[in-house]
Parts: sequence; structure tokens; C-alpha cells
Amino acid sequence: DDAAALFEEVAADDAAALLAASGGEWKLRQQQQLLTAAGVTVSVEPEPAADAQEWRAGELALAGQTRRFGEQVWRAVQAHLTQTGWEPPAVPALWTPVSDSGGAPAWTQPTGAHDAYALGALVTHGGAAWQSLVANNVWEPTAANATLWQRQS
Repeated sequence: DDAAALFEEVAADDAAALLAASGGEWKLRQQQQLLTAAGVTVSVEPEPAADAQEWRAGELALAGQTRRFGEQVWRAVQAHLTQTGWEPPAVPALWTPVSDSGGAPAWTQPTGAHDAYALGALVTHGGAAWQSLVANNVWEPTAANATLWQRQS
């Protein structure tokens, strides 16, 4: 099939070349599934905000990597090929803002599924850091929501 032929042409450990060879035509989920199946890393340990490079279209962004867009630093939520129209402020499913201190961003009330917090997302709220225990989390992090959020500090 087309995916197998593409893997034969491009080294599996060269994710950037693989995505470039695709011409950006694959859907995001197909890219992630193919990369994962090929043993290509699609996430990294979260990078410090101070190390953020400028955001540019046409680059591979792995989950955990940071990019600067305007005055804000953003952390990739999931691996994807950056493209015009998918700038960090426009696509909360792909990017989450990083606080000025480089730590977790302040919690803000999601307005729907498109900006709900992912499983494992870190936020600050009420003077503490919190980690989401569920996917698609739209609830406020408080001790009353102990099955949804875990206090980190």
C-alpha cells in the first residue's frame, strides 16, 4: 500500500523527512498512527519555555516541544506537521500556552471539546499545580473534583 511504499523510501527514524514526503496530505491521525507503527517517537519530555524556537509552518512538532508565537510560548499537545492556519492560538487541540515562568499555564474554563484539557495536562489554579486525570476535562480543578484533577503542589 502507499504507506508501506513511503516507509521503504524514508528511514523510519527520520520523522521530519517522512512528513515532508507526505506533502502534508495525510490527516493528523493517520500521520500519528503511521509514525507510531514505524517506531518513530511522536512525543518528548516537555521542553523548557526558555528553549522555545520560533513557530514556523512546515515543521514537525512533537508532543511536549515548545514554540514561540508572537509574545507567547506554546507547548505542542500532540505530534503534527505545522501549517498555515494551524498557528498555536487558533488550534487548542494542538497547542497549549505555557506560563511566563515556564511552568504549567493558568487554568481557564474550556468552552467545549475543542479546548478541553487532555489526560495528563498540567495547569495552575488557586495557587497550586493540578494534573488532569481524565481526557476532555472541562471541570475546574478543585479538591471537590478529586476524580478529575490531582493536586501536584
